Amino acid sequence: MQNLWRESFEWDDLPVWRKVLIVSLFAMFFVEGYQPFGKEIDIYTTAPSKPVPETKQVVPIHVNHGYLRYMTEKEAEDYRWWNDMTPVFIGVTVLGMVAVVMTYREVKSD
Repeated sequence: MQNLWRESFEWDDLPVWRKVLIVSLFAMFFVEGYQPFGKEIDIYTTAPSKPVPETKQVVPIHVNHGYLRYMTEKEAEDYRWWNDMTPVFIGVTVLGMVAVVMTYREVKSD
C-alpha cells in the first residue's frame, strides 16, 4: 500500500491502534449498511398492505422492490430518516478508513 506521500508500507507496519480503528470502521460499515435493509424486511413482513385507520397505519411506503405497505407517521418518518442518513454514515465511515490508512507515516529512526 502507499500513503499520501507515496511511501510504501504493509499492513504489519501499521500500529495496533490504527489496525483496531480500521477494523472497527469496517464493522461499522456493515452494521450501518444493514439498518435500512433490516427495517425494510421488518416492514415488508409485519406492516399491512392496506391502510388500517384504527391503528393509524395509513402512510404508504414502498419497500422491497416496490411493494406497498402502510405505516404510522412516526414509523414512516423513522424509516425515511434511516434511508436518507445511511449513505452519509457509510460515506463518513469509508472516508475515515481511507484517511486512517492514507495518512500513516512510518517513524524513521536514524
